[in-house]
Parts: sequence; structure tokens; C-alpha cells
Amino acid sequence: MSYSFSFKSIFGKFANINAANIILAFMFLLIPFNSLLAQTPTITSFTPALAGNGETVVINGTDFTGATAVKFGGVAATSFVVNSATKITAVVGSAHSGTVYVETPGGVIQANDFLYKVLEYKFENNVLDATLSAKNGTISGGLATYVTGVTGKAINLNVNPYVNLPLNLIRGLGPDFTISVMFKTTSAGIILGYSNWDANTTKPVVSPEWIPILMVRSDGKLQGTLWTTANTALKAVSTTTVNDGNWHKVDFSATATSVTIYIDGVQAGTISGAAVASLNMQFNQLGRGYAEAYDNPATLTGWAGFNGALDNFIIIDKGVTATQLADNTSAASSISYPAKNILATGTPIAIYPSVVGTAITSYSVTPSLPAGLTLNTSTGIISGTPSAVTA
Repeated sequence: MSYSFSFKSIFGKFANINAANIILAFMFLLIPFNSLLAQTPTITSFTPALAGNGETVVINGTDFTGATAVKFGGVAATSFVVNSATKITAVVGSAHSGTVYVETPGGVIQANDFLYKVLEYKFENNVLDATLSAKNGTISGGLATYVTGVTGKAINLNVNPYVNLPLNLIRGLGPDFTISVMFKTTSAGIILGYSNWDANTTKPVVSPEWIPILMVRSDGKLQGTLWTTANTALKAVSTTTVNDGNWHKVDFSATATSVTIYIDGVQAGTISGAAVASLNMQFNQLGRGYAEAYDNPATLTGWAGFNGALDNFIIIDKGVTATQLADNTSAASSISYPAKNILATGTPIAIYPSVVGTAITSYSVTPSLPAGLTLNTSTGIISGTPSAVTA
């Protein structure tokens, strides 16, 4: 048996509508109605803001129930769990810097300033990538050792050993990226370099290309460099020296037309110019680079190494801003003074602190120092001539 209906509405008269059509019409109306019941989601925060392949990010917000997609920089998360209406735990895939994206039945929300970690070397007795991208290094030129670092271990390169990075690693980043590394040295040397011929081999006669991306010059200043399409170098140079034997953190931020270096969280040098170009420089190394024409004064020539320690090497696929750097750089993580086994009364001393992390603006000490010693509250230097063993 079939039925037909005829009725009037404010839209006019609809006749000869059968039951099946009514059901379909009802279902059609029900779908958008149900969507109206779900609220548009919000993202209030996500941590960490810097993450790499295989690492977990916790997203906080509202109305996450029923979430169907999570993306980082436009790339779908490897997996995610909706822990509650206000929390999602997601695993980053082979992503990009950009937005954190969440889609639910109630709509789509995106939050800015996610930074993608291309690789991370922690140097815990190896040169392996800590992310699932597995962009591992290999050691050449000699035996590298591992020493106490800022966190855990650090790699110690005594001029000869260096770390080969995967071919085309820096070149493949394009013009927009950030390199972050902690270092400690008392010498001139190259922290990171790249070229179009392999390290420790003879420079080609025809069209050689080389840049010491990060180097401690012979004058003790830190220099960050990239080449440009105008056949000139963009060089950002610090105003202060960094060869004091203390741990320092350098963030080298490159954009399409600029190079900026931050030392211990503070901008130390910047320069803008023509478009950045990596040309054919496919060979890249930590602790090795070609120094010709880049040292000041020109003491380093040819292939030069790094005589010191490196820790926490990270590459980000975006040139970070000062604000992003501040958001992703913790306060000073450690401060230490060199061990002094014997301090003789009547003998002048000066003890300098070693600081890791962002710059410290003031110092204090408790309890009081022994008589004759003072603490410079601006620099942290302890100096004077002790006249007593205790305060």
C-alpha cells in the first residue's frame, strides 16, 4: 500500500508527496540540524610549540569531541587521541612549520606558530637523529669523544673529527630555516659548513662553492653566513666574543633575504640583502668547513675544524622571529663556576660564571661571600682578595 499527501505551508501548496520522499526530506534536514548541535572548537594552547617527526604535542582547547582530523603545518598527524572535550594528544608526522589544525563536527580551528623540528642531535654517545626522520650523522676525520654537556652528553671535536650530515640537508631546506646549537670553545673554528665538494678533499679548480655557515672567527666573534643570488655573502657578526670556554647557545635564523644570529637568546647580529642561494652545496658538516676568505683576521685557511664541544643541535624548517625564539628558549637552564680547590687568603682572584640559556640580568648569592670577595650583581663575576676562610 502506498500513500500520498497534500498539505499547505507558508511556502505554498505541495501535493502528491509520497512517504519515501518525506523520509528523505527529513533526513536531509536532519544532517545540518545535527551539525548545529556541535559547537565550533577553539585552541587555547599547544605544547610543545617545537616538535619533530614522532614527537607528541598536547593540544588544549574546547569542543574537541568527535574530532576527525589533526594536522601540523598542513600535514596529517600520524595519530591522535581525543582525551576529552578540552584535550587532544597528537603525534607529529613528516610535517612543516605553520598551523595546528583541528577539525570536528562543529567546524575547523587553526592556531599559528607551530615550529617543525627537521632533526635533533642530542649527542648521547652518538650522532643519531632523535626524531623519527632518522637524518643521522656519521663521524669522519678521527675519533670523537663525548663529555658532560648542557643536558646529558655533548660531542667533543678536537679539530680533526667532524660530523657528516646527510647530503643536501641544508640546501634542501630552501632559504627559510633556523639552526640551533650549543657550543663551547676557546679557539677559532667552524661549527657548521657546506660546500659543493666533499670535506677534506682538494678544492675544485672550476666553480668551487663554499660557506662556513657558523664559525668562531680568530678575533673570537661569532659569524653567521649565507651566499646570495647577487654573488655576495650575507654575514651577521656578533659584537662580543664567544671563545671564553663557556657554553653558549646560537640560533641562526635565515629568511629569503636575511641572516640573523642570536647568542644566548639575545640578538647579536643581523643583515639583509639579495636572495639567499645555496647553489650546489650538497656536502654539509658539523665541526668542519672551508675557511678561505671568511676568517677575521685571516688565520684559518682551507679546511678548518672545531676545537670544542657541541650539544643540542636542532634544525627548524622556518626562520624564527625574536618572539618565537623567546617562546621556545627557556630561561637560563644552568649556571656554574669553575671548581677552585684552594683559595688562598691574600691572593687576588676573579671567578667567571658559565651560563647556559638566555642572558641573566642580575645575580645574588646566599650566604655572604668570605671577607674580601664581592659579587658583581650585573655580570656574576666573583672577585677580590679573600682575607678570611669563611664569611
